[in-house]
Amino acid sequence: MHRRLYFTIPGIKHAQDVVNDLINFNVSRDNMHAMSNKHVSLGDLPSASSRQIEDRAHSIESTLWKTNLSIFAIAFSILIYSIFTQSHFISIIMLALMVTTLTIGFIWSSIPDTPVSEFSDSMRHNEILLMVDVPHKRVKEVGDQVNKHHPETVAGGTSWMIHAFGM
Repeated sequence: MHRRLYFTIPGIKHAQDVVNDLINFNVSRDNMHAMSNKHVSLGDLPSASSRQIEDRAHSIESTLWKTNLSIFAIAFSILIYSIFTQSHFISIIMLALMVTTLTIGFIWSSIPDTPVSEFSDSMRHNEILLMVDVPHKRVKEVGDQVNKHHPETVAGGTSWMIHAFGM
């Protein structure tokens, strides 16, 4: 699984330097995605796709999270009803479903997620958001590389990402 690292960079020159440094550090240009507000020209920087700009991955995650909570609430309601009607089989099924949704929720909450919307203020101030997709085992290494050679760059978090869907 890949992780997405977020960096805010104060200008196009600095952003191009970071991209070139990452390419020299064996990070594919295809795994870098830059975006900013509409007044900033990204030049030769690798542009983010419309799915990345719209932050579809975060929307999907939010929908799935709400669905998980809804299933839990419905199962809880049915559990209460089944207790009053003494339907033990249904009670057991609802308890199992509630435990399952709780487990999924705990696992889900441990996955890092930084929505693109957290960088809207930076982009509004003409900064560039550079998203870099790296294998999980290279997160620290790449982050350290950028921080060491580009002190003007601000690391802004990490997220899970769906590499196959271009999100």
